[in-house]
Amino acid sequence: MWRRFAARRHGPVTGDNEGELLDAYDLKTETIIVGETEFRICSLLDTNQAPESYEKSRASGIPDAYWALFGVLWEAGIVLAGHMDRMDVDDKHTLEIGCGLALPGLVAARHGFDVTVSDVHPLTERFLKRNVALNHLDAMDYLTIDWTESNPGLQRFQRVIASDVCYLPQHPQDLAEFADRIGTPDVEVVVTDPGRTPSRRMRKAFREAGWDAEIYDPQEGDSMGVTVYRRG
Repeated sequence: MWRRFAARRHGPVTGDNEGELLDAYDLKTETIIVGETEFRICSLLDTNQAPESYEKSRASGIPDAYWALFGVLWEAGIVLAGHMDRMDVDDKHTLEIGCGLALPGLVAARHGFDVTVSDVHPLTERFLKRNVALNHLDAMDYLTIDWTESNPGLQRFQRVIASDVCYLPQHPQDLAEFADRIGTPDVEVVVTDPGRTPSRRMRKAFREAGWDAEIYDPQEGDSMGVTVYRRG
């Protein structure tokens, strides 16, 4: 169960080293309660935010139309955060990929999971630092990686978590291959997805790669459930 409250719009972040880096964007802070824990999340005001320079956009490889999508809270991320809140804490080395604002990772960190968050967007780490501070958490490990690439030398993880990351036709296969490359033998892949057309191939991609799926029905008020993949 989660609750989301009205956002407060504000100008550039001030009072920390990231403020000047974010002053090209309209921001807001909203409060969301996941389980019984309140989180304050600094995010983009909306998805109508353009990169502060087209040079940066081209260098990152992120199309302008997708530039701002990382910086707002989507239901898939909130649902995954709720799942992490309900899980028993363990010592599995956990990686969140395509983390965006990293709410699932923040929830996991609050509860004591060993979690690293990752994304390819050049602004993600800046928002992570701000939200870690807003929620009085210890500094979190962050990796700049594109999970659709081979990522040679990346350490192995026992759990991969991801919300709404499959939006291109090749992504389900990419995700299964990524999990196979960087996962330990007992790795589990925890996924939420709103049902985009490419994601409908996800279970088939994992099944053909030899993975079993455990499906959790949506919680009350949620439009999607959670799927956990484990090697068969």
